Amino acid sequence: MVTWVVGFNVAIALLNCYLLWKILQWRRCLRCTHYTLARTERQMRRILTNAPTVIHQGQQGAQQTRLLYARLQTQIQQIQQLLSLAILVRKLWYRY
Repeated sequence: MVTWVVGFNVAIALLNCYLLWKILQWRRCLRCTHYTLARTERQMRRILTNAPTVIHQGQQGAQQTRLLYARLQTQIQQIQQLLSLAILVRKLWYRY
């Protein structure tokens, strides 16, 4: 009977040692995950603090590009009109 109790206690102790080993593995894994997530959060915070400024600068650049494009479109139309007029003058010059 005593042998059975001692054997049962040893089995419980071995089971507890196994559970402790698994818990320590999980803790190590969770610690690495925690450090990785904390580092990622710090990096994202550093990146995202400047994001509104960069977005605003991008919007201003896009607006300036649209204005420049509209101005160039009017210049292209004027050049096309001048070329059409020059071609018309040339045709009339050679006709008469």
